[in-house]
Amino acid sequence: MNFYVMASRFVRSLVRSTWKIADGTTCHRQLSISTRLQTIIGSPHPDLDLRKQSLPEYLFSKIDEHSPRTALVDFESGRSYTYSQLKEYAVRIASALRKLGYKKGDIIAIHATNSPEYAILLLALPAAGITMTTSNSSFTAEELAKKLDLTEASCVVTTPTLLPIVMEAFRINVKIQTNIKDIITLGHVSGYKSINTLMEDDGTAFPEDLQVDCENDIVVLPFSSGTTGFPKAVMLNHRCLVANLQQLSCALQTTPDDSFLAVLPMFHVYGITVLTYYAFAGGNKLVTLPRFDPGLFLQAIQNEKISLLHLVPPMAVFMVKHPMVNDFNLSRVQRAICGAAPLGETVHEEFVSKLNINLFQGYGMTEFGPAALCDEIPSNIGTVGKPVPNTLCKIVHPGTTNLITNVGESGEICHKGPQLMKGYLHNQEATNEIVKEGWIHTGDIGYIRKDGNVVITDRVKDLIKYKAFQIAPAELEDVLLKHPEVQDAAVIGIPDERSGEVPRAYVVRKPNCHVEEDQIRRFMKDHVADFKLFRGGIRFTEAIPKTPSGKILRRTLRQDFLKSSY
Repeated sequence: MNFYVMASRFVRSLVRSTWKIADGTTCHRQLSISTRLQTIIGSPHPDLDLRKQSLPEYLFSKIDEHSPRTALVDFESGRSYTYSQLKEYAVRIASALRKLGYKKGDIIAIHATNSPEYAILLLALPAAGITMTTSNSSFTAEELAKKLDLTEASCVVTTPTLLPIVMEAFRINVKIQTNIKDIITLGHVSGYKSINTLMEDDGTAFPEDLQVDCENDIVVLPFSSGTTGFPKAVMLNHRCLVANLQQLSCALQTTPDDSFLAVLPMFHVYGITVLTYYAFAGGNKLVTLPRFDPGLFLQAIQNEKISLLHLVPPMAVFMVKHPMVNDFNLSRVQRAICGAAPLGETVHEEFVSKLNINLFQGYGMTEFGPAALCDEIPSNIGTVGKPVPNTLCKIVHPGTTNLITNVGESGEICHKGPQLMKGYLHNQEATNEIVKEGWIHTGDIGYIRKDGNVVITDRVKDLIKYKAFQIAPAELEDVLLKHPEVQDAAVIGIPDERSGEVPRAYVVRKPNCHVEEDQIRRFMKDHVADFKLFRGGIRFTEAIPKTPSGKILRRTLRQDFLKSSY
C-alpha cells in the first residue's frame, strides 16, 4: 500500500466522530486532517462494513421499516403509493411475470418516461430474478432496435405514447420480433397486457427463496458510451448497487423526512441508483414527473415540499437565470446535489447566493454504480468532492497506468471500489480498455487539490456531454455516412453555456454531390433522438483531419473551432 495512503488513514483514525446514518450503517466523520498530500486518495470516511445481500433483500428490509409512509407520488395525477403498497405491488408484479414464464436471468426492457409504476418495476424485476435494461425514452425506433438487439430482451414495457416507436423497432429488426414474447403497457391499450393487470396478481408465484449470486447476477443493463466508441450495455450486479447505496447513505446523510423530486429520467443510472433506489433505502417520498417542464418542476418543488433537489447543470442554470423561479416558494429546499457533468463556479455561486440553497456536486459514471465522489456542506465550489467510503481515486498520465506523483498536476482520473461494474455485456475488449488492474479509467482530466478535493478540467475521451446525456461521436458519424451524398464525416462537442456541450458535424460531400445543411438536419432527425441533433452546427469541408492510421483528429477540429470563435 502507498505509504502516504497508510499515513493519511492513520491520521484520520485520530480525528473522527461516529454517528449512525439512515440505513443503520456505522459511519465516521472526519473533523480535521493534516497530512502530506498524495496522488492516491481515499475517502474522508473509513471503510463501511458492506452488506452481502441481494438488492431486493436489502431494499425490502428497509421498506419494511417505513410501511405507512408515502413512497411514490405522481405529481400530475396525484396517484400515490405507501411503502407497504410499494412492496405489495412489487411482489405481485414479480409473481405475475413468473406465471408468464419469465425466469431468473431473462431480460426485460423498459422504454418509458418516469412514473410511480416505473419505479415499482425497478424493484419488482430484480425481485423476480429478472435483469432489466433501460432505454432513453426519446430514442428513435432505429436506436431502440439496436439496444433491444444487443441485450436480447424477451419483453418490452412501454407507455401508450411510446408504443408506436416500439412497433417500428420491431419492423426495422425482425430478429427482435422473434425474441420478444410480450409487450406490457404502463396504461391501458387494447390488445396488450397492462401493468395494472400484473398488479392485480395474487402474488402466489413470488420467488421467496430466490438464490442470488451477488457478484455475477445482473440487476440492470443501462447504456453508456464509456470513454469512446458506440453505446454499450453496462452490467451492474447486486454487489455494486448495494455497495453504492450504503456509500451514498454515508455521504448524503439524509433522513426519512427528506423528500425528492424524480424529474431526472429513471432510465439513467442517476435516476435508478441515486434517486429511486436511494429513496427506497431511506424511506423517502419520491415525487415523479415524466419530463422537465419549468412550471411543473417549480410547482412540484413548492407543493410537495421537496427538501433535497437532484439536478444536472442545465437545471441549475435555469434556476439561477429564469425569472419565473421568483414566483414560487422554494423555502423547504435545504440542499441540492448536482451531477452528470461539472457545474461552473459562477453558476454554483449564484445558485447559493440567489436561492439560499446549499448546493454540492457529486461525480460518477454509469460503469461505477454511479457514485464515486461527493462534496460536502458547506460545499467546496469548483470541485466534485472526495471519494465516497470504500473508494480510492488516483490521477495517472493519460493513456497509461503511470501514477502522477506531483500534487495538483492534471491527469486522467481513475477510481477503484466495490461499486465497479461487472463489465460491458458481450464486450470484454471494451471492458479491458476501461478497467485496468481493478481501476476504472474515466476519460476525465482533473487534479487533486491541496485539501484533497478533486477538480475536473477536461476530457480525454471523445464523449459529448449534452445536458445529462452522453453522445458518442462515432455513433453520429456512422449515421452520417449512411447518407447517399456524404463521403466522410466527423463529429465533435463544442462548448455551450446552457447545455455543457453540443454536437457539431464536419461533412465531406461525395464528388458531384450538393447536399445542403437542411437536408442533413432532416436526415439526422429521422435517425437519432432529438438530444443528438447538431445544435453546434454543420460545416462542409474538403477533408477530415486524420492520423496516418485513419483515426479522426478531433482535438484538431476542436482547436480550429475555438480559434475561429474568438
